[in-house]
This record gives sequence, structure tokens and C-alpha cells, in this order.
Amino acid sequence: MDPIIREIMTEALRVVFLLGLPVVLFGALAGTIVGALQSATSIQDTTLQYAARLIVVLLVLYFLAPAVGRYFVQLAEKSFGAF
Repeated sequence: MDPIIREIMTEALRVVFLLGLPVVLFGALAGTIVGALQSATSIQDTTLQYAARLIVVLLVLYFLAPAVGRYFVQLAEKSFGAF
């Protein structure tokens, strides 16, 4: 495999993992907090946990959108500039 293609693929995977990590972490944290509150208050509504996760994930994506766009543009420029 060409070293340039390998470097671009490695960079793309690194960017995807680094930008996906905050979304997963905050979603898991929200689910844990809501689960603890549900067990403490004996509320057993499953939609509450999913709604909280959805809201948190959407907020994280909203605030990370400029950084995600910047990284993807840099990656695209690097990818298309290599050929």
C-alpha cells in the first residue's frame, strides 16, 4: 500500500475516533446519571433514559460541530492535495 494512502487512512481513523469519543463519553455519563436517579427515586420509565441521552448527544454534537467541520476540511485538503 502506498505510504501516502496509509497516512491519510490512519489520520482519518484517528480523527473519527477522537471526535466520536466525547459523544460516547457524555452519552454514557448521562445514561449513568439518569439510571442512578431513576433507581434512587424508583421511577422505572425507560424513555426517560433514552431522552436524556438523546438530548446530551445532540448538545455535544452542536457544540463540537465547528471542530468536527474544521478537522474534516483539513483532512479533505490533505487527502486531495496528496494526489
